[in-house]
Formats: sequence, C-alpha cells, structure tokens
Amino acid sequence: MANSGSNSHLTPSRGTNWSPEEIRSLIAIWRTSEIKSGLSGPRNQETYELMSTKLIERGCARDSQQIRSKIKKLKIAYKNVLRGRESRKSCPYFQDLSAILGDGSSLRDRPNRRKNSSSYSSTRQSSRSMVPHRAFRSSSSTSFNSFEGETDPVAKVFRDVDKDLYNTPLVRKPAISELEKMSAQFGLCLSDPKLLTEYQEAIGDILKKVNRLDRLAEPTLPVKYPRTPGFRPLPEDNPFNAWFWRCNIKGAASGRLSRKRVAINDNIAVAGVPMMAGCHALEGYVPDFDAIVVTRILDEGGTILGKSMCESLCFSGGSFTSAKGPVCNAYNVAKSAGGSTSGGAVLVACNEVDMAIGGDQRGSIRVPASWNGIVGLKPSYGLVPYTGAMSIDPSLDHVGPMARTVHDCALILEAIAGHNDGLDPRQPRSIIVPEYTKELSQCSLEGIKIAILKEGFGQADSDPKVDTLVKKAIDQLAYAGAQITEVSIPLHAECTNIWAAIAYEGLLDNTVMTGGVGTGYRGFYPTSMMSSAGKSLKARVNDLNHSQKIAMLMGQYMKTNYQSQVYGKGQNIRLLLTQAYDDVYKDYDVIAMPTVPFTASDLPKKNCNLSKFLELSTNMNSNTMAANLTGHPSLTINAGYLDTQPVGLLLTGRVFEEVLLLQVASTFEKVRDEA
Repeated sequence: MANSGSNSHLTPSRGTNWSPEEIRSLIAIWRTSEIKSGLSGPRNQETYELMSTKLIERGCARDSQQIRSKIKKLKIAYKNVLRGRESRKSCPYFQDLSAILGDGSSLRDRPNRRKNSSSYSSTRQSSRSMVPHRAFRSSSSTSFNSFEGETDPVAKVFRDVDKDLYNTPLVRKPAISELEKMSAQFGLCLSDPKLLTEYQEAIGDILKKVNRLDRLAEPTLPVKYPRTPGFRPLPEDNPFNAWFWRCNIKGAASGRLSRKRVAINDNIAVAGVPMMAGCHALEGYVPDFDAIVVTRILDEGGTILGKSMCESLCFSGGSFTSAKGPVCNAYNVAKSAGGSTSGGAVLVACNEVDMAIGGDQRGSIRVPASWNGIVGLKPSYGLVPYTGAMSIDPSLDHVGPMARTVHDCALILEAIAGHNDGLDPRQPRSIIVPEYTKELSQCSLEGIKIAILKEGFGQADSDPKVDTLVKKAIDQLAYAGAQITEVSIPLHAECTNIWAAIAYEGLLDNTVMTGGVGTGYRGFYPTSMMSSAGKSLKARVNDLNHSQKIAMLMGQYMKTNYQSQVYGKGQNIRLLLTQAYDDVYKDYDVIAMPTVPFTASDLPKKNCNLSKFLELSTNMNSNTMAANLTGHPSLTINAGYLDTQPVGLLLTGRVFEEVLLLQVASTFEKVRDEA
C-alpha cells in the first residue's frame, strides 16, 4: 500500500515503511485475534506467525520476512520515542502500539466501556466524573466527562485515517435552490446562476472546516448512577396527573439528601428517562446526560422517583396545557394547580415526594407552590446552575426547589447551589454556598425591616380577601420583632409588559429555534437536546398550543419588522426595575406581597375560547414576574386559607442573601403554626 498524500502528517519522520492503513490493520488484527502476548511477550514467535499470516492476507507485505523487517523498523522508532530521541510524531499511534510492541497488557486490560442498552452503569462513568462532594462548590472542579470513545485505540486509529474513507458529512453543502430561497428571505439580489454557484462552492469550502468537528469528541455531562428507563404510571396510580414518568434512581450511600424522595420537573434532563417538557412535539426524546442539578441531588444521597408533569414548554401559569392532560390542585381537583411546575407542587403537597425541582421564568415555582400550600423558592439568578434544563430566555431562566417546610427547602438548596466551572454563563464565579439549614437555627427578626409593596396589592384582578389575609400574615412578622413599612415601586406595575417584550422573542430563539438551549454564550451546549428538540418542534410545530403559536408569531414579527429593538428595550427597562428594587433594599431587608392576588382558578372546560385560554395561562404572574426580571431571590410560603384554598405570602430579598430570606420565612412558619 502506498502512503496517501492526505495522510502525510501520520507518516513517521524516519522510514518505518508502514502506511497509516497498514498500522491500522496491525492494531485491528491484534485486537480481534486471540493473541495473548505482544511482540516482546513470552510467545513472541507465535505472535509473529499469526500476525504475519493475517497481514500478508491483507496485502501489507509479500512474506513473513518482510513483515519481520517492517516490525523491526517500527520497534526502533517506538524505542526512540521511549528514550526521548524522537517525538511521538515519528511513531504513529505510539500509545496504541505500546501493547503490540510490548507485552500485550495495556490494551488487553482496558475495560469495556460500552453503554448498556437497558440501563446506565454506575461504574461506567463514576471514575470519570469529577463533581466534588462539598459544602462549598470549588471553582476548580470539573463537572463534565470527555467522550468515552476518545480513549479507545481502535476508534482513535479510525479517526486518524478516515480522511481516505467515505464519511457522511455533519453538514451537507446547500443546493442552489436553497441558496436562492435564503437569498430572497434576506432581500439579497443573487439571481446570477454563475455567482450562486461560486457562492455554493465558497460555502462548501467553509463547511469542510465545520465538518472536521465531527472527527472531534465533544464533552458531555456525567451519568454517575445506574437506572432503568422507568414507566408512565397508570391513571389509578396518578390521581392528580402530577407524574409524567416514574423511575427510581438511587444516589450516593450518604449525604445531605439521604432518604429524601425527589421529583424532577420534566423540562430538566435525566439520562435514560423520557423528557417531553409537556409538549406532544417532543415526545420520544430521551436525554443521554443528567442535568447538573440532577447529579448534585444524587451525589448528596437523594433518590429521584420520577419526572413531574410540567406545562407545555413551561409557557403557562395554569395547569391545563400539558400534553398528558391537566394537573389537578391538591386541595380541589376542579382547580388549577398553577404552572408551569404544576406536577412538582402537587406531589410535594400530597407527600408523594419530600422535595421537587422546578423551573421558574415568571413564577413557575412560586405560583403552583402558593396554590398547593407549600414552600417554593426561586433562587438568586445564577445561584443554581441551569445547565441541562430547557430554556425560554437565558436572562429569565431559574431552577429551584419546592418542599413542605422551609428547612427542607434550605436543605435541597445546599445540595444544588454553587458555581459549575463556567458551564452555565448565568452564574458568576464568586458564589459561596453557606449551610442554609444551620443558619435557620439562628433566626431572629429583631431589627429586620420588611417592606410591604403597595403595587403588589389592590390590582385589577386582586381578591380583597387575599390582600387582607396576606397583610395579616405580614403582621405576624411584626409580632416576631420585624419592622413593617409600606413602600412603592411604580415600575412593578409594568412587569407584565417588560416580561412580554423579552419572553416572546426568547421563546422563539431559545426554545423553538434551538431546541431549548439558545446560542451566543460560553458554556456547555447539550447538542443532543438541541438536535432532537429542534427537529421535533420544526416537524410538529402545529402540536404547540395557542399561547405558544401566538408567542412564535409575535417573536418573529418583532424580529423581522423591528430588528429585536423591542427585546432590547425590554432588557434595558429591566435594568431600571432592578435598580428600583435595589434602592428599596438599601433601607429594607425583605419585600412582601401576595404571591398570587387571588386563589386557584377553575380548570377550563373543553369549549374554552381563546381569550379565556390565554387569561387562565397568564393572569396569575403579576407579582412573581418581577424577581425573574431583577434576579432577586423570591420565596412563597403558605399564609393561610380562603374557602379551603391556600394563599401564598411572597417574600423577596437581596441577591445572594438567601440566608436572610429563609430565616424570615422560617420565623413566619413557626409563628403561623403556633397561632
């Protein structure tokens, strides 16, 4: 065989007379044959004879004498590298050949790292994962794995020599007709066929560079604990329709969350477990990685019992838009559970799990927590890594905990909070995670100043009874030593408008166009999610519900006709809102208001018109949206009941001062329960 010019960079600097193809054959023969020794091992002659026969059959040499000569030269090159006389470039596939030219041990002892088709092995990646077990998340830790195949010598050889072999390209060259269509969309005057052909060739040359990426192994997030795929529960085992999928994934033998049962919102990836984010279009997608919060829960000894139901693409504050049907309120099955983390709140309220993890872009943790009488926390922006969850807009995305008590909410926050080595650009590097549960034992509201937000009460949709109940709850904090004063943030009343300017284009760009991941940032990109969700949403776009279709049309209209100016304006006014809140925090520690200004809505009937559909999807977020826009931590806790329906008290604090926020909530919890 003659050396190919395209493989010249693989040819030894000193002639070993071995082409890359021949060395590939040598390694493949050694790997696939029943050879127990290398060429320097105890059965040297037998190895030579067996290899010689097979290499001659493949046309690598005329006879065994030529094989001996060529192997001798290869061994010389190999030894020169070992002795430091030459660089590894002088001996192609140096590390892979060490087993053949030595005693045969290094390749034979290499473990089989194939993925089991029915379950994910804990030993497969546990030695490769580097997520620390810690009280403080170290910035030097690494939380992703290199691709498993990159250490396989045969895979490496094929990657090195496949330039001469046919490879299906990662990205194909566009057809002339496609260029004509895109040209028209951009308003480009490209009607000359010759010029279009030249453009096609230029793009093809660029794509050659892009397609080389397919030869490189990309990192992935670790899957450290064994699991089976689980199952969709039967209706009789899922009376509130709060479970999307059941499984049983046991974490570490010990840790903060030992013996704690946890549900994961279905917009968050759990490897090997189906994920559809409440949307028919995504049905059939199974992630091949664990989201960072999932790994952290398992590292701390938690047991994941399944995926909780969420609203379609997490774009509803009601609990009736999920592809698998409405989620019923834990206190009244005819009422909405709130959204979008609808199932998680109900499972916690019904004691089917101890804790749940949800996403929050405009109140999706706090609204269902309020309407089901539990504790829900949207942490400070960036405190908990969002990596591995589907995005609506990176400036709005939060992930956080739900629990029945403030203590359990603080406990799981300890497990999931902290920086993650730059994998999530939402996170600053200077995050220190205290032991929140220990801080709860030091609660005292003496000297704490709580601001009642005027604009949080008396809204157009407010129920006066809810306003009265929440103000009485705040008065209980005064009995515990807090100072209570009413304040005004006029811009709070504009939160719905600010959010709309951002979220509609955000949903289009991040959820629909890029499969829930987005672009334009440094960090980890779950490409399997981007590909699967992106293709599914494109192919089954008509499976989206009314509010999502309107959001897509709105987003595209604003981008096409106003060049995202309105999105930018919304982001700029968001800065003013943040400053307005921060100005209040110069004099006050916590801002209080109703979580939702009315109790749980009725679930809509089949004949619900579009106007009612949109109202029941969006009208409950007037108070919760602000913290998504400003990034401040915001917690809801049950303030009491109206006609057996829970009412939530919303407490919002300074950025990264979750300790104080949890202390105030814990004190209220004690005072409330003693009353």
